[in-house]
Amino acid sequence: MPLYAYWCDSDGLLEIRRPLVDAGAPLTCPYCGKLARRLFTPPNVPRTPKWIVEGLEREERSRHEPRVVSREELGLSAPDPEPRPRWYRSHGRPWMIGH
Repeated sequence: MPLYAYWCDSDGLLEIRRPLVDAGAPLTCPYCGKLARRLFTPPNVPRTPKWIVEGLEREERSRHEPRVVSREELGLSAPDPEPRPRWYRSHGRPWMIGH
């Protein structure tokens, strides 16, 4: 059952578990007996794992324009230099060596 939030004028915030079919029905405060009104909040149902929520938030932030970051912000070191080739090619004509 979801957890719904209600507001009682004398007792304040109430969080009550109720079936979905009773979500819109009026609630009497269990402490004072007055009518409590439901606050329009999403019901508290099982939560999405934190890593999925963070990924969705990151996707939403970069929806229109991705954030520009430096290598230092990402925790990366400077790029490696280009590797030297193991062998060299002659750009001339090797069949004409003796001429």
